[in-house]
Amino acid sequence: MTPPLPVNRGIHAALVVPIGPDDSIDEAGYLRQLDHVLDAPGLAGLLVNGHAGENGTTSDEEKARIVRLTRERVPANLSITSGVLAESAHHGARQAALLEAAGVDAVLVFPPFSWALGVEPSTVLSHHRIIHDAVSTPLLLYAAPVGGPLAYSEAVRDELITLRNVRGIKDGSWEVAASERLTARVKSTRPDMMVMGSGDEHLLLNYFIGTEGSQVSLAAPIPHLVCRLWEAAEAQDWATARACHARLQPLAHLIYHAAPASRANARLKACLAILGVIDSDRMRLPHQPIPREEYPALERALRACADMPAAGGAEH
Repeated sequence: MTPPLPVNRGIHAALVVPIGPDDSIDEAGYLRQLDHVLDAPGLAGLLVNGHAGENGTTSDEEKARIVRLTRERVPANLSITSGVLAESAHHGARQAALLEAAGVDAVLVFPPFSWALGVEPSTVLSHHRIIHDAVSTPLLLYAAPVGGPLAYSEAVRDELITLRNVRGIKDGSWEVAASERLTARVKSTRPDMMVMGSGDEHLLLNYFIGTEGSQVSLAAPIPHLVCRLWEAAEAQDWATARACHARLQPLAHLIYHAAPASRANARLKACLAILGVIDSDRMRLPHQPIPREEYPALERALRACADMPAAGGAEH
C-alpha cells in the first residue's frame, strides 16, 4: 500500500517573497510574513517558491535558501512544499534535488512557461519522469487554469498519476466544474492521491464538493480567515463557511480577477505592506508594483476581512 503523503490536509499558505531596495530577497520581511501566517490557528502547511513566490525570477540557490529559512522557522508538524520551475527537465531535476536537500516534504512541479507556445504530451511526460526519478521526495502535479495553454489533457494527467511517487495535485484549474471532474477522475484510479482545490475565488465551492485542502496565496495576507473557512467547511458548519466566504470574496476578486490578472502577485505584496507585515510592495525587476489607485479598494477589502488599524507607515 502507498504510504501517506507527508503533506497535511488543510490550508497551506502560498508565500510571497519580499524584495529589498537592491533587488535582493528581503529575508527579514520574509520571516515576518512567516510569523504572520504561523499565527493562524489550524494552519496545515506552507507552499514556497510557487508562482506567488517569485519562482520565475529567483535562482536555484535563492529557492533553496527560502526553503532553509522556512524549515528553521516552522514547527515540525507543518509540511513544506516547494515549487520546481525549470525550462529543461535536467535543470528541474537538479533544482528538485537541491530543494530536497534543503528540507522540503514535497515538490510541486510547475509546467515551464515556454510550454505556453504549445507542447506535446510526450514532452510533458518526459519532463515529469526525469524530475520524478531524481528525488525520493513525493511529487505534486500542477493543474493549470482550464482552457489555458499550460493545462494538461485528461489523458496526460492519467499517465502522470501512474508515476509511483506522484502523490498529489494542486488543482489550479480555476473552474468549479473542471475541479469536480478532475477530483472524480483522479480518485477513481488513485484514491490515495491528495487533490487540493486551490482556486482562491471559489474555495467554499471546492470545500463543499470535497477536497483535502488548498495551497493558496490568499492565505498569505489573511491566513486566519482562510483557515476559519476551511475549519467551518470540515465541520459542515455551512452558515459560518458562507459568512467567511462573504468576507474574503471581495478581496479575492480584487487580487485575482480584476484586470490585468498578471498583477495578482503584486496585489498580494501590496496587501502585506498595507497590513505592515512587509516593508514594501516591490517586485523583482522588471516586474512593477501596482498603481497607487488600486490601494484604497484593497484597504477596504482587507478591513472587511479583519479588524485592522488604518493604513500608514508602509512604503507604497
